[in-house]
Amino acid sequence: MHQPPNRVNSSKSLISLQTIVLIATFWGFLALLLALFFSPSEPRAQWYIVTTYIFQYVAYLSAVVLCFRNTLAPTIISGRSVWLGIGFGLLSYLIGNLILGYWELVLQQEPTNVSPADLFFVGAYLFLGGGTISALSARRVNLERWQWGIVAVIATVGIAIAIFVANPATSISVPNETTTPIWSSAAIENSLLLFYIVADVLLLIIATIVMLTFWGGRFSQSWKMIAAAVFSLYIGDVWLIYAQNHIENYQGGALLEVFWVFSGVLFTIGATVEYEVSIGSRREKRGRKRA
Repeated sequence: MHQPPNRVNSSKSLISLQTIVLIATFWGFLALLLALFFSPSEPRAQWYIVTTYIFQYVAYLSAVVLCFRNTLAPTIISGRSVWLGIGFGLLSYLIGNLILGYWELVLQQEPTNVSPADLFFVGAYLFLGGGTISALSARRVNLERWQWGIVAVIATVGIAIAIFVANPATSISVPNETTTPIWSSAAIENSLLLFYIVADVLLLIIATIVMLTFWGGRFSQSWKMIAAAVFSLYIGDVWLIYAQNHIENYQGGALLEVFWVFSGVLFTIGATVEYEVSIGSRREKRGRKRA
């Protein structure tokens, strides 16, 4: 008997889930080893700083590609708009990092200074926030009390850490209206710093709520990875805020910056898990129909 073409097999990814997870994990492990061995040295070698940027670029580029792949899958579980927002957010973050690398390595500017990269970093937070919020809009948020307790604890700790590293009493100066124009570099720097602090905390809270909303189901694994990716992004950003306010002539490549690589790696794994689970769910449905 003639059988129809096996469309299920055509939907399989070219690289298996296990392979992507292993490669991504190995990439994060290499970034950690590099940071452990070479970040303590001062001043840091130029080749080391370049390498740290490369590790970030590769991690985020792979995450962007896999997020956009999810947007092309009509049966993706969380919704195509979710991964479109996350994909654009990570793409904006990648472009911002490319500009920041040029700013620090070629122009020899401090990475903590205001730069054109901030435009893309702001856009990244807006896209990431929109993507994660759209994941909640498709589901009913009905958390239990202990889950809301976890959200409250994470929010409290996140806000407390952000306030501590920002240290506005001694480090963030309010511009003098009589001597400093509203569009001065100091005013823009303070505004961006406030935005990043608020955006990091809000994104952390939203990701936690999404993870707990999906908790316990077969589709929760991908959002556990996304929540961990957002938490890693938060650690990297909080460290940079601390460096901006407490370390003069800060040079990039510190140990905690490796969490930016971890964030890209975890976004990569999360996008891959979501795709594989979605495809597997469709195969099961087709199998039941044939039966």
